Amino acid sequence: MKKMVLGIAFALLSIGLVGCSDNSSNNLSDSSISNSIKETHSTDYSADESSNTSAKTSTDKQAEDKTDITLNALKKGYSSIANVTYSETDKTFHLAPIDGLSETVTLQKIADAPASVAHQDALKNMASQLIEISNMISENVGTGFKISFDNPYQDRKPLFIIEDGNVEYPILTQD
Repeated sequence: MKKMVLGIAFALLSIGLVGCSDNSSNNLSDSSISNSIKETHSTDYSADESSNTSAKTSTDKQAEDKTDITLNALKKGYSSIANVTYSETDKTFHLAPIDGLSETVTLQKIADAPASVAHQDALKNMASQLIEISNMISENVGTGFKISFDNPYQDRKPLFIIEDGNVEYPILTQD
């Protein structure tokens, strides 16, 4: 598990380094666009709007690239125990336990009796291993991204959700 966390940490560090170099080139691009607009002394606002759209598109592309790198790192790190997907609408990386594994059977037992002290300790231990990854995502990709360890029973609440290093245990709350 530590190898998995280290591998994902390395990938996220790479994202941070790529993001730093990309941001400096973006600043140059933005200033170049501004300079060219100033040089033309144009009062046509459509050129300014076009440059803003282009800058937003570039920023969106960088964010999408960072998200894709993170998704691939999580897939690689957790491929032996979970299917990893990403939901763009709520910025959530979902880890869905793979059916038939002994780990999934254990998770089903935890989901069946989440109030058990031993099961709560197991949930906290699992979450603690992902908190570091969540913090790295916050630092290198952006805030507001979640990691959801989904319930083996797909129709029930997630076992836990981590956002920006903060953990919630929906499985423990009663409706």
